[in-house]
Amino acid sequence: MNTDTDTVIPGYETMPDGITLDLTLLPTENLNIAATLNPQYAHHVDVTLTGTATRSHTEYYYPYTFPGNDLFDYHPYNFVPGSYTLTFEPYIDATTPGTTFILNFTVIRSVIPTDTPVPTDTPDPTVVSVVPSVCVVDGGGGWYVANFGYRNDNGFAVNIPVGPNNTFVPDPPHLGQPSTFNPGAYTNVVTTNFQDPNSVSWQLDGNIATADSSSPTCP
Repeated sequence: MNTDTDTVIPGYETMPDGITLDLTLLPTENLNIAATLNPQYAHHVDVTLTGTATRSHTEYYYPYTFPGNDLFDYHPYNFVPGSYTLTFEPYIDATTPGTTFILNFTVIRSVIPTDTPVPTDTPDPTVVSVVPSVCVVDGGGGWYVANFGYRNDNGFAVNIPVGPNNTFVPDPPHLGQPSTFNPGAYTNVVTTNFQDPNSVSWQLDGNIATADSSSPTCP
């Protein structure tokens, strides 16, 4: 589901087990997954996500979705690249389990080549460093979505290879961050999840931006 529009993403009306979701090719990263159960209605459904990220909740009303909905107003979730298993466990009544539905899937973020060349001229000795930024979205249950961006005040693109000067901590160090930083300010360049009281930081060009529960809220 595209939670920006509360509609099914074309081509994803059904998803086979083992499907790969490419975030670059989707119209949004604000996603929701709905399950069609048999029977269609249940007393309640326990929903559990495991793998690269973990989360669980209980759904009491149709439709049964991850990470939930309010009368077809679908809650968004931002998956980071990795492997996941999503389990829907329906109960016929308060204690009698029904048929469990399990979906295994992989999330990737492919890189689309651009025509922006890497500068080959000798860098200006007055070049200023690229500064990372971050804001967070409260996902509930102690989980937060961190949206990292950057600001390049130079009049030209700066190339910073992924490595000690362009890395995330804690591991994994590579969350799909760019190595070419164009002039200007950008938001939502890298999106990842973390659970309070943990934090995640982007160390970039000698600067650092840390996302934790006290970080600024995204507009």
